[in-house]
Amino acid sequence: MNDYLEISRKYVQRIGNEVGFLGELIQRGHISFMNSTFPEYRQQSFLLNNQAILSSHRMQIVYLVNLFDSFMQDYIVFKDELDENDPINESGFWNKYLYEVICRWNVFCKKQTQAVNTSISFMNVRYSLFVLNEKYNLKFPSNLSSAIPELGSLRNCLVHYDGDLSARDKGGRLFSDTLTETLRHLAVINSKIQLSNDFVNKVTFDLQDFVALTGGRIHREMIYNY
Repeated sequence: MNDYLEISRKYVQRIGNEVGFLGELIQRGHISFMNSTFPEYRQQSFLLNNQAILSSHRMQIVYLVNLFDSFMQDYIVFKDELDENDPINESGFWNKYLYEVICRWNVFCKKQTQAVNTSISFMNVRYSLFVLNEKYNLKFPSNLSSAIPELGSLRNCLVHYDGDLSARDKGGRLFSDTLTETLRHLAVINSKIQLSNDFVNKVTFDLQDFVALTGGRIHREMIYNY
């Protein structure tokens, strides 16, 4: 088996087991916790439990993006058969290695009429998808969630700005503008992002499907009501 195929298989498994299945455990734990709560403490327990669930959703998104960042590096290393002596872990390596792609990315960003995150970090999922398309002709399927390219911006907003949509993304654009597809599927309260279990599951398993496709496989077929 080609190494890059094994890399795809590895990350398909990790996304499902470490992010997707975690969501299932959280939901079952919520039900079990509430069922075991004394009636007089039910309201207090519900509020505490709900807060923990919202926090876990954030952590799932953050870890999902981190996994994809790691996948991108491993995939390019094995796909391009980079030598083990290449300074892959040195600062600035990917900027030099992907210099021509980055130049095209910068042109692409300038031509966009919609707001985009211009970062050249692999955690900017929109940029990572651009790299995969430019280098390997791996196009992001239109049947997968349109919020996936925005996951890097979502992570940035959640981690650095506590979900505040009035803050600015990489490139100086408001998160309310760079997260338009995400916001179409979420309830926004007081200009802050509040994730839902359905949303987290959708982007997690759709991203898992895309990673499977990078290895030449169709991971699953599923009909969504989303």
